[in-house]
Amino acid sequence: MKQKDAVTIPVLPWYYGPLSRQDAEGLLKESNIGTFLIRESVNFPGDYTLCISHNGSVEHYRILHVNNSYTLDEEELFDTLEALVQHYSRRDDGLCCTLRSPLEKLGPLVSPGGIECFQSTGWLIEGAELTIEGSIGRGDFAEVCKAKLNGSSVAAKVIKQLSESSVLGLHEASAMTIAGIHPNLVRFIGLVSEPAAECLYLLTEFCPGGCLLNWLRTRGQAQLDQRQQLSLAINIASAVQYLQLRQLIHRDIACCNVFITGEPGIAKLGDFGMSRRVDQCERTGRLPVKWTAPEAILNSEFSFASDIWSLGVFLWELYSFGRLPYPGIRVKDVVSEVESGYQLPPPKDCPVPVYECMRRTWQLDPQQRPSADDVLVTLNREYNLLLG
Repeated sequence: MKQKDAVTIPVLPWYYGPLSRQDAEGLLKESNIGTFLIRESVNFPGDYTLCISHNGSVEHYRILHVNNSYTLDEEELFDTLEALVQHYSRRDDGLCCTLRSPLEKLGPLVSPGGIECFQSTGWLIEGAELTIEGSIGRGDFAEVCKAKLNGSSVAAKVIKQLSESSVLGLHEASAMTIAGIHPNLVRFIGLVSEPAAECLYLLTEFCPGGCLLNWLRTRGQAQLDQRQQLSLAINIASAVQYLQLRQLIHRDIACCNVFITGEPGIAKLGDFGMSRRVDQCERTGRLPVKWTAPEAILNSEFSFASDIWSLGVFLWELYSFGRLPYPGIRVKDVVSEVESGYQLPPPKDCPVPVYECMRRTWQLDPQQRPSADDVLVTLNREYNLLLG
């Protein structure tokens, strides 16, 4: 089967996607003159609205999208919104003022027409027979259901269109197309759009073993031996190594985002909702503090090294059979404790070399942390020793 092209969603700092007039005014009302954003038009689907802060108020201008062009006055036409913004940044041409600076956005940066990018690359599945069978979980921004796509079992993340969740969903889908295919990554199948239901379905392979975290907490101690633990650890370290080759930072490596094929079978890293390319790592509104490196929490410094920190916490969860990291420490106190030198204690019966590897992933200096290759060397060595 021919591999489809990856979808890269351009970063446009002034584009806010679905946003009401009232919300736009709330964001801009105390901004400097000329601060602006562009949002999708609520009253005129397919068009956009330019919102500009000016003398204590917010002015709104409808941007018509006709014949693949964008215009404010039906006289000056632009091929892209970027070209329109560049033009009105140089001269006002009838606006209340020139565009001076985009309103800084906290959260995922997106571009208009994101779903069309998936259509042009073959990731938008049209004419599909999709049957939703029932809920199997809930992520940060969407419900996840088991479904049948043309008779085959899949997992379907149900995303409401024209909402913040649709923005996050398109980012997740984009990251999964960039990640490509690897035996330890949950495979992306495509998107299905249901305009009548105002839903977008993000389809991935279905992992019958379910979430690793649930499995560890309910059956792990009774069914998991050291060889299987190391095998699962190697699976996810291999996934992280591969993502780094693809220039992707996952940013949410944790047992709750790992899925297994059986009892326990093969582990696969999923949930790419926070993943970004190395050159697109903006701050998001929410971070899993107990799994995130301190420099990422404090300074938004995401890197391969911050993923390695999270990989170390994942290993601790795995060997603790799903115990919550930093037990007894409040979320708001985790960073200060870590900066004071606190490290998670060794899980019971965890091999010493594996725990020492974890400790190295929690070095405060990102440069001192091991690479994914280094982690794999340690895990594979321990696995081979067990095999004799």
